[in-house]
Amino acid sequence: MCIRDRSTGTGIGKSMLVVVLAAAALAAANPDTGCASSDNHQLSNNPIYARAGCSQPCRLCFEPPCGTACAAEGNSAGCSSLLAGNVQPSFACPAKACQRISTPEARCEVDGFVGTYVIQEDEVTRTWNLTLAPGAMTSMHRHDYDYSLVAVTPSQLEVYGQDGGRLLDFWGTGLSLRVRGDYLETNDRGGHTWRIPRVHASRNVGPGWYHAILTEVKIT
Repeated sequence: MCIRDRSTGTGIGKSMLVVVLAAAALAAANPDTGCASSDNHQLSNNPIYARAGCSQPCRLCFEPPCGTACAAEGNSAGCSSLLAGNVQPSFACPAKACQRISTPEARCEVDGFVGTYVIQEDEVTRTWNLTLAPGAMTSMHRHDYDYSLVAVTPSQLEVYGQDGGRLLDFWGTGLSLRVRGDYLETNDRGGHTWRIPRVHASRNVGPGWYHAILTEVKIT
């Protein structure tokens, strides 16, 4: 199921990676205000997907009764809020993906951003750059095409379903998935078939940035 990249980066390659990650962080901090006018409401060749600031990332929320804010030291009973000053929550409380931390019952909006932004697209394929800072989450997105993903910088990823519930975690190096009804399917090296919902969000739970290239095949 995993495709491991054992190559070593050159100085130029590492410099380019730093530029890509910095651009992704800047886009996240400065949302694009021209999103509505860019959206042609098409699955393919939609200009909005080239604009990284137009996706709406999910947030990590905690279910009641784990709604007690953390103390200044971050160690109060039932602590479940991320406060200023890098105070960490207690992960004894079940987490879920939501649109806003202030209203954890609000589900994430579903969009078509299967990556951070589109690098290249033609009539056959569409290629995305995908970058996630430590702790960051993608939008709740829908996969409409079969795709392959190869990590430039792998990390541990969690997957959340459309209802916000956590589904699984895996070491994100590389995989290929096929759209089958409401699910995505892949086979591991032992020939076993694994399925995840085609609508989901992913969160980087590793200590470093996650960077991958995702390529969709638009023809069947």
